[in-house]
Amino acid sequence: MRDQKDKLEKSGGLAFFLSFPAISYLNFSLSIGVIGLYNTQDSFLFLWIFAGIVLGFCLSPIFTRGKIYVFSHEVKHAIVASLAGNKWKRMDIQRDGGGEYQYSYTKKTAHLNAFIALAPYWFPLLTIPASLLTLSKIAQPEILRILIGTCLTLDLIAGMKDLGPHQSDLSTIRGGPKLAMIYVLLMNMFVIMIVASWSLSGLQGLKFQAINVWRVTEKILSVFI
Repeated sequence: MRDQKDKLEKSGGLAFFLSFPAISYLNFSLSIGVIGLYNTQDSFLFLWIFAGIVLGFCLSPIFTRGKIYVFSHEVKHAIVASLAGNKWKRMDIQRDGGGEYQYSYTKKTAHLNAFIALAPYWFPLLTIPASLLTLSKIAQPEILRILIGTCLTLDLIAGMKDLGPHQSDLSTIRGGPKLAMIYVLLMNMFVIMIVASWSLSGLQGLKFQAINVWRVTEKILSVFI
């Protein structure tokens, strides 16, 4: 078992590189599904999402600086590291605005370190719990759309805030910061496609997308089989 401490240690295994065509394919299929879900009568649904986006921009100065931002950044590392099966060791939020998260990993999980390093730049930390509220009747659909639009905007702004070649999380990726930024873009597009599908038709929209991805896959495979 090893500690993830050395910021210069390169990460990015086969699973990471295979994720690029996989995510690109999902985004392609989901975009076709969004077009299939959309009709002019549903345009007003995006007005509630747009209202949430505006609210998100207004609130972004609160969530994208200081200890709140640093804490959310490190928590995203921690969540994905835990999902990868690693052991949480420590998290430090420093007075000067810096932060650090450390975890232990094994040879079996080492190839997932790239996903952990890039998690803060795409993981929808606020959007996921907001989406879970849609499973209940705690609020009207319009209010939920505003809430999800707000949370999605905050997640995107927080993720893009420090995105660049100077960021150590990106420089440790095999292939360099540019490849890392392409991955972040693909993942953010995936999140946006999922939110757009829900905005148009709720949970039925997500079910439609699952069926649509399967049908697109069948059509592609039929060409080669």
